[in-house]
Amino acid sequence: MCILGDPANISVDWGDNDTTLVFSTTKLIKNYALAGPYNVRINISNPFSWQANMTTLCVQDLVFDVALNVTTGVEVGVSNAIQLSMTTGSHYTCVITITNEDSTFAIVTRTHLDPDVFFYTFSFSGTIQITMTCSNDISTETWTNTVNATERISGVALTPPGAQQNKEFQIVLTWITGSDVALQLWYDGVEQTMEIDAATRTARSGFRIETAMDTHNITYFISNTLDPTPPLVSVLFGIVVKITSPNIICTLGGFIKNVVYQGQQVAVVPLGSVISCDVTMTYGTGVTLEIDWGYFGAYETASNDLTVAWDGSPLQATFPRSHVFLQQQFGIVKVKVSNSFNSYKKEFPVWVMVPPTGITLMPNPTDNPKIFAPPADVWFNFTVPTPLPNEITCVIGWGDGNTDTIFPCDIQSPILHKYYDRVGESELFFFC
Repeated sequence: MCILGDPANISVDWGDNDTTLVFSTTKLIKNYALAGPYNVRINISNPFSWQANMTTLCVQDLVFDVALNVTTGVEVGVSNAIQLSMTTGSHYTCVITITNEDSTFAIVTRTHLDPDVFFYTFSFSGTIQITMTCSNDISTETWTNTVNATERISGVALTPPGAQQNKEFQIVLTWITGSDVALQLWYDGVEQTMEIDAATRTARSGFRIETAMDTHNITYFISNTLDPTPPLVSVLFGIVVKITSPNIICTLGGFIKNVVYQGQQVAVVPLGSVISCDVTMTYGTGVTLEIDWGYFGAYETASNDLTVAWDGSPLQATFPRSHVFLQQQFGIVKVKVSNSFNSYKKEFPVWVMVPPTGITLMPNPTDNPKIFAPPADVWFNFTVPTPLPNEITCVIGWGDGNTDTIFPCDIQSPILHKYYDRVGESELFFFC
């Protein structure tokens, strides 16, 4: 602080409980121990005048030696704790740019008001560049580093788990998630050269051919830095004959009619009806059957061994297969046969209904026949059970050539009908 003028009394309150008193023109120097805002007040006087002033100083530490404590290897999709550190610095803002291999990036901002530790989830695998620039009003410092983000391996499978007899094929291993994959694979004990395509998460062997229906043993290790010592996986690889000329026929007992529902033809059957399904095919080995009877819990599956042909097989002997519908609802029966080469599926929409019962008509007044002079208003009471078993439609014929259709048939109060110039006897009918 530089003060000019004739000799004077000078008082400086530095805002940190420290006061300086001096006399005459002088240059004042102050070292603050802590960063922060300070209100500095100065009073200057001599025998002829008096002057006072106040200003606010923002004292800051230089931003120095900034860094992020993040490991060089991180897991994709997992929240990672990252700590921001610096040797000195106050009133700072740090802008952290996280750049992926494909040049997409994310920005995280931290200030001196935030905790030092924050959490970040890396969304992409590969080499990730992290650049952090921290600054305040008096200094700026930049830190940069790279980390390797790895995705954990999951969903590994042979796709397909077999091949067709007398046809060239490749052994194909796929995985749903996983990056930086290393793979060793053996076919009947002979190690295979596998070409890995990281983009499609696929590994392929060279082409080969098998002339005999048989099973072969495939073993493999698949690993990355997150799982460097995985267990050895061993699976059977079947050489099969594709399913040819498959046919699936399902017959419904108690069939009532077809209706259009949700844009498709649906067979209507009563509760307790039996559906019977039969499967035929010209040939096919290692066939698997899957049947979904259309509602939760009604599912079954069975398979032949990989090299077993369809004709005379244990699976063929179980047909036709039958099921009793024990729930009233709309459902789709799905029957599927497949092996490691091809598959065939057929669907049968079915609506299982309960027939309406307990619905009666009670005219009011109860005199029968009712004699009145038209025009006349006649009230009718109907007894309808609640809840209704299905989506019921009621049709009322009033005997005078007029009918009313009510859907859904949730009649809860008397219905009025007006009779006009009709002479003679009329018979009222009601059906659902």
